[in-house]
Amino acid sequence: MRAGGNDLSDAILVIGGSGLLGARVATAARDEYRTFATYLDHRFDLQGVEELSLDVTDYQQVHAIIRALQPRAVVLCGGMAEVEMCEADPEKAFAVNADGTRNVAKSLGSVGKLVYVSSNYIFDGAAKAPYKEDDAPGPLSAYGRSVVAAEAAVREFCEDFVIARMASLWGIDLVARRPNFVSWVLGELLEGREVRLFDDQLTTPAYANQAGEILLELVKSDLKGVFNVVSQGCMSRYEMGLKVAEFFDRDAALVKPAKLKDAAFKARRPLNGCLDCSKVEEALSRPMFTFEESLVFFRSEVQNYHFNWGRPQKPGA
Repeated sequence: MRAGGNDLSDAILVIGGSGLLGARVATAARDEYRTFATYLDHRFDLQGVEELSLDVTDYQQVHAIIRALQPRAVVLCGGMAEVEMCEADPEKAFAVNADGTRNVAKSLGSVGKLVYVSSNYIFDGAAKAPYKEDDAPGPLSAYGRSVVAAEAAVREFCEDFVIARMASLWGIDLVARRPNFVSWVLGELLEGREVRLFDDQLTTPAYANQAGEILLELVKSDLKGVFNVVSQGCMSRYEMGLKVAEFFDRDAALVKPAKLKDAAFKARRPLNGCLDCSKVEEALSRPMFTFEESLVFFRSEVQNYHFNWGRPQKPGA
């Protein structure tokens, strides 16, 4: 039963509640806990979720909010995840991702559990198999290095923590309706436009709906440590595009292969960004979706939303 009124004894704080994943975590938590969620630039209105403004780079503000709420858990979904922007401004990337996470971890301490959302970009992509939780990081980009530093801060300041590594997060953005890779591909195909997608970069896409539910389960559990929260199966973005075309009965000939090495990116990306999800499946006694299974739910959800498909700056980034 969700706590009500002014009772904060069972509060959860979601940092980055206006984002794709944060909104999913907040809506999953609101029926069981008094749920607070933060935003920086984009305000939101999610029923049953209390909205707070927060800049994670401001330690005093972070400390004041966490000490006032005394949450049983903080789920840190927000951050600077645009890989090219991080490469162009690594100082800001470290200020938001590394120092911001340190501010949260230091403020929370032993008050509650910290669930930090990390990334597959901490790896160099040279492995032949999907990465496991205990594989050594080797980031290729400023973004990846800032996330490695953030993970270190979580370990340093929090005894009760989960680091949830994800890859290629996708789904319907409940708040800002911002496009992500899958929604962009679908939007282009619905308009009959050709899409060129990398066939040499592999990933294990994380469906935001299930990922949000998994994060809430990790909050409620006694589990600690690192878990890969991604789908089953390793595939290229080109293969993902073909699946989207198949599930939405679009012309697969519009999906064309491209090479990551030919893209004009400043930041280096891992060619193998796949993560092994067997540890979280075993720990929670539930399977992670395959990409195809996720598309079944996504297709039904698309029919119920008026969605602005839009275009990301760098499809496949």
